[in-house]
Amino acid sequence: MYIKVRRVPTNDNKLTDKQVDFGYFSLENQRKRNEENIKREKDKKCFKNLLKDPNFKIQPKWHLSKNDIDLSHLKGECHTDLKSSSDYNLYEIERTELFRILDSSYLSTYTKEKIWKSHEDNKITEVLVNWQSAVNLIPPVLILNSNEDKLLIQDGKHRFAVANYFEAKDVPIIILNTIEKRFLELADSNKLKKLS
Repeated sequence: MYIKVRRVPTNDNKLTDKQVDFGYFSLENQRKRNEENIKREKDKKCFKNLLKDPNFKIQPKWHLSKNDIDLSHLKGECHTDLKSSSDYNLYEIERTELFRILDSSYLSTYTKEKIWKSHEDNKITEVLVNWQSAVNLIPPVLILNSNEDKLLIQDGKHRFAVANYFEAKDVPIIILNTIEKRFLELADSNKLKKLS
């Protein structure tokens, strides 16, 4: 059953932003969301058990080329400076070096013990499901803090949390052109490399 939507008249006869997608409330879509929630909870429970085994490993999978990155997958308004591949560069950095140049709060938050406590468990589960299925994900996006002496993860916190959990040696990162010079001043050049 669908609710009829009244068209809001415009000059070009297109639907406006004020219109609500009432299809969201259809029985079919509610059933689909319910099935997705059940699967997510099942996956979460499975991974919580798997992560108790110290021998369980997942290899992080990343997009390592700008050509592979679809920026439309980055959600939110935080990426106003990130519209095309010409707005950033990709680097691969040693995980320990990344922690050194990140705000100090990351060391206490991004620990194995806090993987489920300090992060949104549905997002952690989504990363685990993707990497277990060998799906490449977009590297974290870094920005400068207000003092411009440390970096922050603007997008990709859960991807980084899972990569850190599995002690990835290197982590690819997206550095905006606007902060690249300062990033290169902060990071040890022997512990990073620029990707294509």
